[in-house]
Amino acid sequence: MVHTYHRELHLPRRPSVIDTDDAENIIAAIVEELDIDEKQRGRLPSQAALQDLFSLEVNKGITLEAALEEKYPQFLGLLPDIKRVRVEYATFKFRNAYLDFDDLLVLLLALLRNPATAQRIRRRYNHVLVDEFQDTNHLQGQITLALVEEHKNVMVVGDDAQGIYSWRGAKIGNILEFPKRLPGCEVINLEDNYRSTQAILDTANAVLTTMRDAYSKTMRAAIGGKGEKPRLHVFLQPAVEAEYIADRLQEAIGAGESLRDFAVLYRNGAVGYPLQAELTRRKIPYVVRGGSKLTDAQHVKDALAYLRVLENPRDELAWLRMLKLLPRVGPKTARKIYRAITGGDGVAELEVAPNPLVKLADLHRNLPADTAYKDALGALAAGLFNASTQATLVETYDAILQHYQALMPDLFKNPERRLEDLGFLRTVVAGYQSAAALLDDLTLEPIEAKKEAMPPGEEWDIDPVVLSTIHSAKGLEWKHVYLLGVNDGILPGYRSLQGAGDDGTSEALEEEKRLLYVAITRAMRRLDICFSILSPLGRSSRLMHDLSRFLSADAVQATLERVEHTEEKPLTEVDILTALTGGLTE
Repeated sequence: MVHTYHRELHLPRRPSVIDTDDAENIIAAIVEELDIDEKQRGRLPSQAALQDLFSLEVNKGITLEAALEEKYPQFLGLLPDIKRVRVEYATFKFRNAYLDFDDLLVLLLALLRNPATAQRIRRRYNHVLVDEFQDTNHLQGQITLALVEEHKNVMVVGDDAQGIYSWRGAKIGNILEFPKRLPGCEVINLEDNYRSTQAILDTANAVLTTMRDAYSKTMRAAIGGKGEKPRLHVFLQPAVEAEYIADRLQEAIGAGESLRDFAVLYRNGAVGYPLQAELTRRKIPYVVRGGSKLTDAQHVKDALAYLRVLENPRDELAWLRMLKLLPRVGPKTARKIYRAITGGDGVAELEVAPNPLVKLADLHRNLPADTAYKDALGALAAGLFNASTQATLVETYDAILQHYQALMPDLFKNPERRLEDLGFLRTVVAGYQSAAALLDDLTLEPIEAKKEAMPPGEEWDIDPVVLSTIHSAKGLEWKHVYLLGVNDGILPGYRSLQGAGDDGTSEALEEEKRLLYVAITRAMRRLDICFSILSPLGRSSRLMHDLSRFLSADAVQATLERVEHTEEKPLTEVDILTALTGGLTE
């Protein structure tokens, strides 16, 4: 929509969508160039924190000051300077037709609030369906209602008990308050569960009954059979817990079971360190999932920068990234080259300026022969010209790789492994006709990395067990799940406990309860909940020796089989070092 109506939005040209890395680079340049006292500049949040702050402000529909109070209260004294960065960041994007994901939402809502464009947009959508509505943010909720303002033909699907993303702007109120915002709508409870046994669902249902704000529902197993009662294992310390789980996994391997059917989940990544150390010692393969994206990799961003330049020859960020790949070209030289081939920093004349791709070849020809980067610039100009003449997008990509591959030995210590990723990306490129569509999709929906983080060692000849945070496990399922770190102060997290009201509840605590529900319902056949009296995060000054208050409720306890493990194992120096380094010690 924003592409279609970019003229109505007064953008200077069809916009380019930028990712988080691009946004941070823009913010860093703005901070550097703004007339801010040197001491004050050094005290400002990092560009990553500033980008996160600006995004939170937009997604939650709150003021910049409120966003600071919520996420970075230590920087409240710098609010005037942060506001200046915010304004300059928005201005730079607008003048250069760069849009981040938040901008797409803001501008779509603006189009829906403008009568001239709203009518045309609404006519295109007679029926609207929104999935995972519990994960929508403030803006997305407004956009949904604005789209159906006239015909009211909308269906939203979601599970309020799985709303666990407020930290990135999701607003659980969108689904909880939907009947109030659309009076007369019908609420249909989907209570048949096709994943878990009834015994596991009994525990999940018991957690549901303790939720303060939720739709009333009782999950029923559609697969038949009660199944095994979930077990609550009580250990004295994490080392014993880790040994117990490793023993069970070795037994599974011996019985011919695939470790792909097993997962170990936790609220906090550090909770998994003792187990990682134990699995590494026993050479039991595992993967750690934490949401890494293929498109976050430097070499993938480099290759896409070529495509971005070919699609939009005035994409400053892409040009600067690409130019800095060349030997003897640093940030200052890259900016100097960019200004030479585009005619400066202004945007008013861009539509009539010569094509920078042509100007690059002219610049190369006119450079003195002794210019350090002359040959490299000529090779880049030739490579871009070759890529621009290809008939299909995948042939264009192949031509890009031909140039980029020649640079890789000087850029990376292990270019061969990175070439595997670029080959995987080629299969994605092959599915597109248009570079614009590819770049937009990769920016808005980054694809998962082909390889997951694995412990050091040889290639494994058996499937690995998955170790994952609960947030990264949402939407997935395994036959057998171990849930670790069910201590007060871990699940629920310590910060959520600090904000509890007189009644012992808060929005943050309710979200932590939903996080437990998500973890429980990842299990299909068996669930083992593991509690260590000596907290896995025992190095903290806030020792967390109590079982999670969510599991202490009588209704939940009645659904669990308690198993005591009384073995004591003294912690050694190796245990501590291995745990702290995540299993990287030998």
